[in-house]
Amino acid sequence: MDNMRRLVSVIFLFFSMCCYAEDNIRYYETTSFSYKKVVNGEWTDWSEWEDSGMIITLNLTKDIVEILSPKAQIYNITEYNDFNIDKDGGRTAKFSFVDQEGYKVL
Repeated sequence: MDNMRRLVSVIFLFFSMCCYAEDNIRYYETTSFSYKKVVNGEWTDWSEWEDSGMIITLNLTKDIVEILSPKAQIYNITEYNDFNIDKDGGRTAKFSFVDQEGYKVL
């Protein structure tokens, strides 16, 4: 009986740790996106919105953002900049990133 209690305790502890780690990971699915790019050293205007169904994973424990698109993209969070709640209750979080090659993402 003692062994059974230990096993249940270990399983409960493992389950608790898994749930805690999962709390720091957020999953999002995009419905559309827009982008800017640099042309001749200047930023372009925002593109037209494009439909999408990409999965974005925000891992706050490892400070990583992963975008699962046709070309997988991984960005390291270097700074947590700002968090706002607008008048409609929408939440916005701003981060600074570097890409896989170490370039800062604006």
